[in-house]
Amino acid sequence: MTGENEVVNARAELAKAKAARRAAKALAELQLYDDASSRIYYAAFHLVSAALLTLGVQAQTHSGVASLLGQHLVRPGLLPVEVGRHFASLMGLRSQADYNRHFLLDAAGFNEEMQKADALFSSLEAFLAERGIEIS
Repeated sequence: MTGENEVVNARAELAKAKAARRAAKALAELQLYDDASSRIYYAAFHLVSAALLTLGVQAQTHSGVASLLGQHLVRPGLLPVEVGRHFASLMGLRSQADYNRHFLLDAAGFNEEMQKADALFSSLEAFLAERGIEIS
């Protein structure tokens, strides 16, 4: 992948992240918290994918994104440790919300996860902006 492709692809991932975040907020307003948690995870997934692309790294799986986040962004100190923790929390929540028939997320639980997502977004958007990856 060329540097130009990395930028184009990172911007596309950022656009998907922002759309998924808007969808999560809309679903939360409808009190569909399980679905909202899935969308907020995907927002984080696309945002981490965008950051990895700026380093020339592309994951093939969800667990790959989590692993590469730690390996290429957190361990080298490019992002705070909390970003990795927040991503793992959102990933686990999505799994519970999507696959555990007895799991039911309430407003308080969603708001707690949304705070983690907001912190993750803040760190990753700043990282991307430093590399010239922004969309309006």
